[in-house]
Amino acid sequence: MGTDKSAASRVIPLVGAVLLAQLVVGCTPAPEALLAVERTESGGTRLLMAPCPDFRFRSVTVFHNVDEPELKKWTVSRDGMTGLLGQIDLFTPPDGFKVTESTLTSLESTGEYVANVRGVVGVEDSLTGKLSFTVDKVNKLSAGKVLTGVNGDKVMDRAKFMKSSSERCKP
Repeated sequence: MGTDKSAASRVIPLVGAVLLAQLVVGCTPAPEALLAVERTESGGTRLLMAPCPDFRFRSVTVFHNVDEPELKKWTVSRDGMTGLLGQIDLFTPPDGFKVTESTLTSLESTGEYVANVRGVVGVEDSLTGKLSFTVDKVNKLSAGKVLTGVNGDKVMDRAKFMKSSSERCKP
């Protein structure tokens, strides 16, 4: 009978440690998204990039994530990687940028879209961001709201998204 008590005294602390670990992991905040999407005043679609000190933009690609023989995408890039890029209206390259792929020229009402941003933080640390969205979700946004989250499943205030956070800027 002494053996049963000994086994129980070893199992109970182990179960407690496992439950505590699950509680700690469950409370860890989700990673913050580097990208958000919003509806423009004119009804277009705009990508927002969270402010990251020392982030040097390389490219943004948006593609229609549907099962078709040819992937439709729109890519804009900049020669050299200087300066910050805070926002980009889809299908309109900002000054100093060039469109390098344009098989996607507008957003259709059906299907999912994926936006990817690529760049470098500091000297050589690669930093990328990804956002999935649908036209329907973007159309449902009210003024001052953006769609964000690693899976494009979070609506938040634009001003809050545009506040700097060091968690977003880690390679």
